[in-house]
Amino acid sequence: MHIIPSEEAVVGEEEQTATPPSGLSKLIFEESLSELGLPMPVHHGDAQELNSENQYHNSNNELRGLVRAIALSEDGTEMWIGSDLEAALFRLGRVEEMVWRYDLGQGGTEAFFVEEETVWVTGADGTIIGLEHSDTAPPACTGDFAIQAPADLKAIRECTVIQGGVSIDEQAWLRGIDLPLLTEVTGNLDIWNNEGLTQLDGLANLTTVGGEFRLWGNTALRSLDGLANLTTVEDDLEVQSSPKLTHLEGLSGVTRVGGYLEIDELEALTSLQALSGLTEVGGLKVSGNNALTDLDGLSGITSLGSLTIGFNDGLTDLSGLSNLTATGGLDLSGNGALTHIDGLSNVREIRSNLEIRSNDALLNLDALKRVTAVGRRLDIVGNDSLANLKGLSNIVEVADGMSISLNYALTDLKGVAGIRSVGREVQIKGNTALCTSLAEKFAGGVSSRFPPKIADNKPGC
Repeated sequence: MHIIPSEEAVVGEEEQTATPPSGLSKLIFEESLSELGLPMPVHHGDAQELNSENQYHNSNNELRGLVRAIALSEDGTEMWIGSDLEAALFRLGRVEEMVWRYDLGQGGTEAFFVEEETVWVTGADGTIIGLEHSDTAPPACTGDFAIQAPADLKAIRECTVIQGGVSIDEQAWLRGIDLPLLTEVTGNLDIWNNEGLTQLDGLANLTTVGGEFRLWGNTALRSLDGLANLTTVEDDLEVQSSPKLTHLEGLSGVTRVGGYLEIDELEALTSLQALSGLTEVGGLKVSGNNALTDLDGLSGITSLGSLTIGFNDGLTDLSGLSNLTATGGLDLSGNGALTHIDGLSNVREIRSNLEIRSNDALLNLDALKRVTAVGRRLDIVGNDSLANLKGLSNIVEVADGMSISLNYALTDLKGVAGIRSVGREVQIKGNTALCTSLAEKFAGGVSSRFPPKIADNKPGC
């Protein structure tokens, strides 16, 4: 792209003298290419185009279809320049950034960047398709970038793919993340504890994070809508401690999370419906979301490496997990309003720990009647209203230890009478309505590696 020094510029059909605006910092060209039939445009300063065979060829065409050229001063003021090429070719002085925007006619846009008379062209996949004046390289987009000042963010603004990671941690100045061309981060993307961050609109083209994507402690964040094009996180996706988030709509395009999906301590969150497209996830943790009453939106999940539902004070319904058939571990703890777990009625396999703790209103475990074995520990502890264990009646083996303790309404152990083998110890303690004799009888009929521990149950019966 050759910037032609000229004392004159033509606007429309009239020649006018062009005086460079004071403090000019950006020149934007907008051009409609919808009728050219080009698969992808390349730099037009030398009138080069990409033909249908994806090979360069020279052409005498100028900027056909130019809609308008806009100059921006340092304070962001728009100054109209003109609607043809010559109107834009005037003495610019030093231009910090020049952007060519092309409308491809079907909603696609490719961006052309110019700095100090150097052009590089990026395609939709992030590859560089054109480069002029090769002594100047495109922006460095490889490495791990720690954003500690606005200049650090600007340095990677033109990256489409970052081969590495990005961390933005405790930056009080941050209001948004202006990376409009970014489609992929191959490493981790960490956005932590930025108290002024309110939205993520500047990440609108991000589709893939190759490592972990962690959004923690952004206390002013109200929306994830800027992540609408995100589809894949190869490792953990964590959204935590953002008290103003009421929904997760920006995650509606996510279909795969290779690691854990953690939705944790979002005090105003009322719905998980935006996660309805999620079909592949390594593990799931939903914890500390006190306004959440159900798990609707998770019906696409059939198998998990681990499931933790904990300390969601308003949660009453697990039916959003009705298609889940297998999980590594299952941990239900501290859900004070949960009276039943019927949404887990299709679970057949628990490959690791089964832990049900401190669910004060829980009345039964009937939904687990299809489970026949527990891969590690079985712990039923501190469920004040739990009167029986009938839902565990088909379990015959616990690979590690087992504890039935501090369940104050529990009166019998008929629900676990089918268990014949426990890998380590059997512990039955502090069930004040359960007769000690029943606890001893059960423990005596189980083969275990260590002696049972029976204590503080109901005496004298």
